[in-house]
Amino acid sequence: MRVFGSEFTLTTVSADAFAGQYTWYDDGWAGALTVSAHGDSALSGQYTSLRFGTTHRVTATVGGALPTGIALDIHDFNGLDAQRFTGCVGTGSRALIAGVTQWRDERYGFYAVRDAPRPIAAFRVGEVEPGDFAGRYTLRGDAGPVRVELTHTGGRAVEGVVHRPGDGPLPLAGAVDPDDPLLVTLTAGDAVLSVRLFSRPKNVLAGWIDVPGARIPCYLVRTA
Repeated sequence: MRVFGSEFTLTTVSADAFAGQYTWYDDGWAGALTVSAHGDSALSGQYTSLRFGTTHRVTATVGGALPTGIALDIHDFNGLDAQRFTGCVGTGSRALIAGVTQWRDERYGFYAVRDAPRPIAAFRVGEVEPGDFAGRYTLRGDAGPVRVELTHTGGRAVEGVVHRPGDGPLPLAGAVDPDDPLLVTLTAGDAVLSVRLFSRPKNVLAGWIDVPGARIPCYLVRTA
């Protein structure tokens, strides 16, 4: 399968492929996740919040209706009995989880990678505005890394370009969701990019790319 200039093979998701240690970024808050597999689809482990300095039980399942899907619960966390994180897992690198979580009435982006924690610098303070999506990014995931440029063209409209190695630029066009100010949805050819801006640092977008027959996790880090 070819997405944004990258070639990868969509393979069967099994829980044991995702056992291990991850650095976790929940709307910019960093943490450490460790999970082990139980059978083909179940994971369990613990999450340590670097924000609160607390450790919590984790349970998760992979696969299901969406072959790359994941539903992960951090228990007794963030003022909730369990905070659920839903999204998808990488099948090429098998080293990325990305998606969305709901905290009370708000939805936020998250991603997790097998890498050392890295501080995320703030772009600006204040409430998120459509213009905050504009910038130059590096997109990483099964489809990447590639350079992405986004421009705010007025109102909620956002457009841009994916710079694909060897294939030339691919136009992107879409808009910020009217009911979810952190979510931008962009279409490029037969791919639909759905990512949420981290509301505090405003320097990272996380979510997924939908292509015919597959959903691929990704995250974008601002470079300028």
